[in-house]
Amino acid sequence: EVGRFAVDLRRRRYDAVLDLQGLFKSALYVLATGASIRVGFAEGREGAPRVLTHRVVAPPQPVHAVERYLALAAAVDATEPVREFHIALGPEDLAAARSHLAASRVPPGCPRVVLHPAARWRTKLWEVERWRELTASLLAEGMGVILTGSRQDEALAARIVNGLSPPPQSLVGRLTLKELVAVLRDVELMITVDSGPMHIAAAVGTPVVALFGPTDPLRTGPLGPGPVLRRELPCSPCLRRRCQIADTYRCMRELGVAEVLAAARGLLQARAPR
Repeated sequence: EVGRFAVDLRRRRYDAVLDLQGLFKSALYVLATGASIRVGFAEGREGAPRVLTHRVVAPPQPVHAVERYLALAAAVDATEPVREFHIALGPEDLAAARSHLAASRVPPGCPRVVLHPAARWRTKLWEVERWRELTASLLAEGMGVILTGSRQDEALAARIVNGLSPPPQSLVGRLTLKELVAVLRDVELMITVDSGPMHIAAAVGTPVVALFGPTDPLRTGPLGPGPVLRRELPCSPCLRRRCQIADTYRCMRELGVAEVLAAARGLLQARAPR
């Protein structure tokens, strides 16, 4: 698949390419384009800057990733940045989302809350028992609770929903990426760890309660309504995939269910009905 993609890139005869990632694998795709103008960050890692024809010095950290990418765009004369995020959806994506949400059987007027507990870093995860307690509390307050994630997250979701009555709706492993966008667009709130779907929800204007531990919200926080919950610890943000303090994961464990519930209630009360 990678080989076919590389061949397709070369066939398109691009004149210029911008490398936003700055890693070895992105450098391979940059070379595969055959473009004569190759722009990227001078601070790229894993040898990525070596393939560039134009190296751009990134703004000093901490700076949000969006602002960092816009600095690269400005280097190619995109001098009027627009901080609006549009994700194109087709009729089939919207229809699939409506069908899934209708199956949740949430009474009219009750808010629908998406929970996204998964992330690729172990250090970003919140404990399963806390997700269970949060889910049970939201359901007890009459809210519709929907779990999202990929097929790789099915085991995690099963541990969260096991034994809960009534059970939340699980769409884990059942949505395409664009169907996920459509679902997030039509719910009232998302509660998530630092994840890709967090940014999708923010992009489509859905309020987000974001749980942050090892990562820095100044760099990768959601750009939209909603609080970032985190602890000010000497070791956080460490930007590491593994906890360096005897694997205590303290930055995430100290985030309590009551705190998350309070943030969720505040956002839902402040939001006008859709």
